[in-house]
Amino acid sequence: MTNSSPQAAVATLASHFESLRDPRVVGRSFHPFLTIVVGALVAVLGGAQGWDAMADFVRDHRDWFAKFVGVSEQTPSADTFRRVLAAIQPRAFAACVESWVQSVLQPLAGEVVAFDGKALRGAQKRSVAWLPAALHRVHVWASKQRLLLAQEAVDGAPNEPAALLALLKLLDVKGAILTGDAQQCTKAVAQGILDAGAGYLLGLKANRKAMHRAVRGHFERLEVRPVETKDVSFHQEVTNAHGRTEVRRAWSIPSADIEGLNTKLPGLQSASLVERTRVVGGKVSRERFFYLASLPPTAATILDTARTHWTVENSLHWTLDVQMKEDACAIHDGNGAQNVATLRGLALMLLKRDTSFKAGIARKQARVNRNTEYREQVLTRIFTEV
Repeated sequence: MTNSSPQAAVATLASHFESLRDPRVVGRSFHPFLTIVVGALVAVLGGAQGWDAMADFVRDHRDWFAKFVGVSEQTPSADTFRRVLAAIQPRAFAACVESWVQSVLQPLAGEVVAFDGKALRGAQKRSVAWLPAALHRVHVWASKQRLLLAQEAVDGAPNEPAALLALLKLLDVKGAILTGDAQQCTKAVAQGILDAGAGYLLGLKANRKAMHRAVRGHFERLEVRPVETKDVSFHQEVTNAHGRTEVRRAWSIPSADIEGLNTKLPGLQSASLVERTRVVGGKVSRERFFYLASLPPTAATILDTARTHWTVENSLHWTLDVQMKEDACAIHDGNGAQNVATLRGLALMLLKRDTSFKAGIARKQARVNRNTEYREQVLTRIFTEV
């Protein structure tokens, strides 16, 4: 990092959006294109949820914005933010954010990269038939580096595998372990991951009927117990926190032990059962999950990888919904909703990368709004590698 000033940070950030084509008519635009893009991002960083909130944020901080981008006395209106961001193609917009991610991304070898889908529920509730669907989005999350490597809109969960295969062609995931749920447990996805030089751990549910019956039936016949044997690798972890006890157990076997299973997925090495038992206030709940992986049948590794995949819900999706209130966002036209979701993902990455303020994302956003020094400090996270 040669210059980590806020001015340099904003300039660098804006440079990643320079490849975007301004969708407005040349000569008939009052506000510079990058002023609108940067204004929208910083507003989302400060907690803005809609077009009016973006306009209010830039207006309230007009003098501050004037130090970084061209802002006149008359700042962009809510309608300006809406028209411009709704006119930009979402894939091109997401590619600009992904170019920044690539500038700070460290090699992914050995890292768990989680692939998971999420609906924009607020947009779906408010969408109308004559507008494009605001849709379902798929996320590719580098768990250790806290980076959203890519995000793509798809028409519902059944289309997630096709999106993953398309994104794998854009990403360098060599040496990583890609994890996904049962939607991704297909021969095409497994082959695509292997072709990308990565390994996989994929959830297995009843929607993959034959494979699920074979794996579940095999573990039932084994009568698995909390002990390691020559045929079954076993690992257990127990945690106690906040009045809750959680016991996690994993059993893993060579996939070749199940007749015909290795023909279902290329590179398959192991089949595993993971069990989570929670005790809260005397109430016991138990869940069982099955996994197929290109990883060796080592229960400790399988359990650790599965747990890391589950963190995508807390580190990304729960934060987007509960802390950043994505599901409450009223923006519902297709392009606008997707592009604001992309900005929200970028804002989340910047906020997570700042460790100077020990607080949740919602409190960090509130501080960005009211505290100029902290706002500038968070913006300089665009230079930070973790």
